[in-house]
Amino acid sequence: MKNKDKQFLQKWKRKREIGSKKYIFMHGFLGFGVMLTLLFSAIEIITNGSIIMNYMISRIVLLPTLGIIIFSTRWDSREKKYNRLVTR
Repeated sequence: MKNKDKQFLQKWKRKREIGSKKYIFMHGFLGFGVMLTLLFSAIEIITNGSIIMNYMISRIVLLPTLGIIIFSTRWDSREKKYNRLVTR
């Protein structure tokens, strides 16, 4: 087994212990969705001096939803890779 695969197994083993729901919530909803919403809102305040409410509502809905979708897919692909490497 390659060193890269061993590192993946060690890291993913720790991350999978928290479970898929918590992983997706922490990384997808909070880490991706909420953080990007805050970042884009801050950029909008800096550049425009105010927040346009329609854009804010769109960011609040779309970015966390996108984060959940992306990190759900990421969880599934990492689980497949983990299981494939463990069964070797």
